[in-house]
Amino acid sequence: AGQLVLDCPLTLDTVPELVLPTSLTGVVMYGNGRKLEDSDPDETSSGFSILVHPSRLVRSYTNYPELFDNPLTDANVSDSAIDVNPADGQEITGVIPFFGQSATGANVQLNQEVVVFKTNSVYLVNIETKQVQKIDSRGLGCTAPRSVAPTRNGIVFANQSGVYRLNRDMAVSNLGLRLSGLWKTVNKDALAEATGHHYATGRRYKLSVPAADALYPDQVYVYDYDAEEQQQEGAWTRYTNHPATGWCNLENDALWGSQSGDVFKVRNLGEASDYRDEAEAVAEQVVLLGAEDFGLPGVRKVTASVVTLCELDTTDVTDLQVWVAQNLSRTFQLASTTSLSRTDYQQVTFGTSLPFRRGTHIQLKFVHNTKDEELVVTGVEYRIGQLTSSLVKQSADLG
Repeated sequence: AGQLVLDCPLTLDTVPELVLPTSLTGVVMYGNGRKLEDSDPDETSSGFSILVHPSRLVRSYTNYPELFDNPLTDANVSDSAIDVNPADGQEITGVIPFFGQSATGANVQLNQEVVVFKTNSVYLVNIETKQVQKIDSRGLGCTAPRSVAPTRNGIVFANQSGVYRLNRDMAVSNLGLRLSGLWKTVNKDALAEATGHHYATGRRYKLSVPAADALYPDQVYVYDYDAEEQQQEGAWTRYTNHPATGWCNLENDALWGSQSGDVFKVRNLGEASDYRDEAEAVAEQVVLLGAEDFGLPGVRKVTASVVTLCELDTTDVTDLQVWVAQNLSRTFQLASTTSLSRTDYQQVTFGTSLPFRRGTHIQLKFVHNTKDEELVVTGVEYRIGQLTSSLVKQSADLG
C-alpha cells in the first residue's frame, strides 16, 4: 500500500525517466532497494540505472557457490568475473557445459569448458584459465535462450532463422533444414518463450514453439536422431496437441507442463493408441514424395503406371489414398483408394493408374487416416517412356 513499483527485466538502450506531478508530496524514491538522494517531487526527473555487464560470466569459489570476488569490478582484477568479448555489442543468451572434445588444448579438463551463446555468435570458455575462443558459427547465435539443450551429438539451439546444432567437432550445422517451411509459421516475436529439451531415452530433441500469433508454445517440433548412428539424416515430427512450456523425464516417462499450470504425462503403454486422446484419429498421415523428373527435367514423358511397395509389420491398411500432381503443380488429383491385407506377407505391392499420362514431372502423395493402422512406404516404381520433340514415344523405356 502506498507504493509504486516499476520493474523492467530487459536491458534497455536508454535509461528510463520517471516524472512525477508537482501535486505529489512526501515521495521517497528508491532504486533497487536503495534510497536515492533526490526525493523532491518538484525537482525529480531522474532515472535509475543498474551497472549491467551483458557479456560477463561470474564464477564462484570451489565448494562455495554463494561466494564471489567482486563480480562488478574489472574482470582482470576479479577472480570471479569473466568477460566474453564485451566489445561485440551482443549479450549472453545461454551458457551450457560442453561434453565433447576440448578446443583449447589437449590438457584441459572437459568439465572446465562451457559454451556461451550470444545473439549472433558462439564462444567456448575455459572457466579455470578464463580463456575465451570464438567458434566459427557464420554469424549464427541463439535468440531463444531456453531452446539450448545438450544431445548425443552436440548442443542444439534455435534462433530467428531456424534450429542449429553445435557438433562435437565445434562445427555448426543446420539441424532444421527439413523444418524450414514450418519454421516460417513460428511467431518470432515470442521466440523467447520456446523451450528445448533432450529426451535421452527416446533419443529425441523436443522444441516447444509458439505458432502464428500464439504468445506461448502451443506445438512441439521433435527431432529423432536415432538414424544418425547409421550415418543417415534424422527425422522431424510435429506435435500439435502439446502446449508444453517445460519438459521433464522420469526413466521412460515424458512429462510436460502447460501455461495453465497443468502437468501432463505422455501415454506410454506400448499400444498403438498411446498418442490418441479421443476415439478418432489424431490427424492424417501424409507421405509426400519429391517431384521426379528422372534426370530429364525439360523432356516430356508418358507415364503408364506407378507401383508402390508397402511394408505391413503389424496391421492391415485400409482406405489408403494415392494423390498425384504433374509439372510441379501444387494441386493434387486423387488417383486411387485401396486397402492392403497383411495375410502372410509383410511386403505388399499395388499398382495405380494415373488420371493423366504426359508431363515433365510427377509427384505422389499418400494419405491415410484410419486409426491404429501403421503405413510404411518402402519404395515406388514408375513405368514411364520418353517422348521426342514430336511427342512420339520412343522404343527405349526409361525405368
